[in-house]
Parts: sequence; C-alpha cells; structure tokens
Amino acid sequence: MTGYTNSQNCLAKKTGGALCGCFGALDGNAIKTQCPRRKDVPDPGNCCCRKGHCALNVQATCDKMKRFLRVNPSNKGSTHDSSAFLNGRLWDLLVEKRDKLIAKGLCLVGDSAHPLAGFLQVPFELPDLVNDPTRSKDGFNHCHSSNRICIECAFDELVMRWGMFWRSLRFNLRKNALIVRTAMLLHNFIVDQRHGEPSDDFDRSHFQNFRIDNTLATQQRLTRTTGEQARAIASDDEEPCTGGRPSNQEAEFGRQGNRMRNGNVLKLATHNFRRPMQSNMRLNKQGLVHFDC
Repeated sequence: MTGYTNSQNCLAKKTGGALCGCFGALDGNAIKTQCPRRKDVPDPGNCCCRKGHCALNVQATCDKMKRFLRVNPSNKGSTHDSSAFLNGRLWDLLVEKRDKLIAKGLCLVGDSAHPLAGFLQVPFELPDLVNDPTRSKDGFNHCHSSNRICIECAFDELVMRWGMFWRSLRFNLRKNALIVRTAMLLHNFIVDQRHGEPSDDFDRSHFQNFRIDNTLATQQRLTRTTGEQARAIASDDEEPCTGGRPSNQEAEFGRQGNRMRNGNVLKLATHNFRRPMQSNMRLNKQGLVHFDC
C-alpha cells in the first residue's frame, strides 16, 4: 500500500499561511493478537507489547482524509515504534529522497516515539516548552498535533468499523498482517466513496454514538468461543524515542530536523500564533476519537 498526496497540508489553513509542507501523518498501533505458537515464531515472548498482551506493532501513514497511504503491519508487539519505523522501507525511501523533501519543505509528522529529521517532524518535549517565554514552541506542538490527529482518527475508525479487531486476531503472523492490510484497503475505499456525500454525516454520527452490544446472541457466542468479551480499543503503543548514542547519519538527520523545526517556530512567532484556548476534539464513550479531521 503506497501513495503520495499533498492533501494532508492543512497546516497552511490552520496557521494563516505561516506553516505548510506536511504531506502525511505517521503513527504506530498495537493490534491485539493471540500468542503465536512456537512453530510459527521462534520467540513468542517478543510478540507481547508493553500493554501486557500479544500484538502486532502496525506502523502506518495517512493523509488528512484519513486514507492509509503506507503500512508496515508485520512488527512484533515488543518492537519500539522508532525501531519498527527505522527498519521499514518507508524510512529507506525518505532517506533516499531527503534532499528533495527538505529543499521543498515537505515532511511527515509523527509523535515523540519517532526520530526527529528534516523529513519527519516530532513535537517539542516538556523541558523545551517550559523554557519558551514566547509560547511559539507550544503553538508548533498544537499545529503538529492538529495534523497528527488524522492518523489516530484513521486507526480508531478502522477498529470501530471492523468487528474482527474487537477481539484478538487468532491466526498466524502472516495472515494477521494480511487482515490488517485488507481492512485498511476497504477503509480507504469507503473513505473515497463517502467524502463529500451525505453518507459522511452518517459515518460521523455512527462513530460518535458507537457502542458494542455484548448482549447480542452472536457476541455472547463469540465470547464463549474465544474467552474474550468484545472491546473496540485502538491501543497506541506510544513511548518516548529510545536513547543511546546515535549514528553519524542519525545525528545529522536530527540536526536537519531541528533546523526545520526551529525555523517553523520562528515563523509562528513572527505571525504571533498561539495555541487556541478551546479544542474541538471529541471522544466517544469507548474513548476513541471520532470527529472529522
């Protein structure tokens, strides 16, 4: 699943033209699975994520319409987001195209679990915000979060829409990864069909009022069969980026990322941009984001 789009670039609209260039949002999600058998993987324990259950670490990017652009669903649950991303083909592609991306001011946005680079912007940490009297760094974090929320919405809609994700996937790792890819392709098809149509309002209402009725005979039968009660949870496996001494290449990417990020902060300060006092983010009763990004 690949793609490129400039429709993610809603930074310009939200900042009055001060910032632009974001072409996608990146995140990782822990899709719950059964513990694999030893004949399928030599180290089943590594499939357990830090949430305490076995999972796939699914790395994905999306555009502002919540269409999945690229996915790597084959990482074991214990894999840190930064490691899963650095070991994927998307990272290699971004590194290959980095000079062109940086020259045009184009980048992905990711959370603090991912490495800062010129082509991948991550938010400022708390110590940076405390020492910023102009609050422009906090303004940057707000703009950054407003763009990155699209991938969280996409994951949440994926889980709410397809009941297979309400319980642990019960196949081998290869088939579980194929299920995730297939569900994302179907999700993209629905997004393409609904956008701008009356069904868009239906979907928004559906996600806002989403609930699982565990009293239904089908759900009770599945609960008896699997030993799990249905729960629609999109489990963000976010954890700060791992430490350690960076390689020379990683250090240079970090310096490039800092230059781009500080340049964006300067633009926001010049435009006197601040974080709005109110947010329109909404959660349904399942704790999942449902509003139209």
